[in-house]
Amino acid sequence: MPNSSIYTTITNKFGDQMENNCGNFDVETVTHIKNYVATHDDFLKRTLKFGSPLQRAKASLLLKIAGVSL
Repeated sequence: MPNSSIYTTITNKFGDQMENNCGNFDVETVTHIKNYVATHDDFLKRTLKFGSPLQRAKASLLLKIAGVSL
């Protein structure tokens, strides 16, 4: 799991919202994110390991919104 201040900030700010029905995202947005994650799953998981802290935070956020376990 990425250990950076950016990741921690995003997780702290949006983590509870993502756990509770994806926060304030509408159904269409969540559907688009799930489709993106389905087609880019390998890329996102590699980004979690080798990306910059900001890239890791973005990838983690997308995976959490899509409901993919890390």
